[in-house]
Amino acid sequence: MLKTSVLTLHLASANIHKLEEFTRLFAPYTLLQPIHLPSSIPPCIEDGLTFLDNAIKKALYYSTVTPGLILADDSGIAVGPLGGQPGIYSARYAGPRATDAENRRLLLERLSQLPDEGAARDAAFICALALARDGQILTTVEASCPGSIVRSPKGTGGFGYDSLFLPSGALRTFAEMPPEEKDRYSHRGRAVANLLSRLALWVENDPRLPLSPALRLDLSQSLPPKSSNESDHPRSGERHPHGGAHI
Repeated sequence: MLKTSVLTLHLASANIHKLEEFTRLFAPYTLLQPIHLPSSIPPCIEDGLTFLDNAIKKALYYSTVTPGLILADDSGIAVGPLGGQPGIYSARYAGPRATDAENRRLLLERLSQLPDEGAARDAAFICALALARDGQILTTVEASCPGSIVRSPKGTGGFGYDSLFLPSGALRTFAEMPPEEKDRYSHRGRAVANLLSRLALWVENDPRLPLSPALRLDLSQSLPPKSSNESDHPRSGERHPHGGAHI
């Protein structure tokens, strides 16, 4: 009998909420594990200009010190009337040690200073993913979820800006949705779907993946097909209007 193994991705993030979300989104196709590094290895400095810059930098950095497939994410919310803020500074919008509640308060405060008309509260959640191995980027994908900022927090689920974000076409915020409903709308859900499409092709064509022939065949039949809205690599110099690379 052939010995099978699971296709494992190592997530380059210490954010427990992201780990929970990504674990749910990748199941049952892959096993997602957090990276465990010795204290002697400093964390990657996220000083890129876009979400994609930071995702690529993290994936490259951690893939040189950790074997296997390294998945790095950078994501956040961009508010059109604020010129794309908070953007790549979403997690530290109100300061380096700011809490989620402090970041939300600052966002609402700044929106309250703008004229309340037209698209004054339009926003989008953006997610960039980079997959690397042995110091080489294998692929990148990006996705976004358009919506708007509500006037006060609604819901107790989720994290970050979820209680302020109403996705386009939805009747409740991310924080009011059960996880399965949020996944259908979210930027991470869309990015993961794009990445899984590419992994399906790799399972079929890349002999370097650590899979037995039996499991390779099983995954090739169970992974979703390449989606028609899959993001390709951004062209050089092309940027997303909210601070990330072009989607």
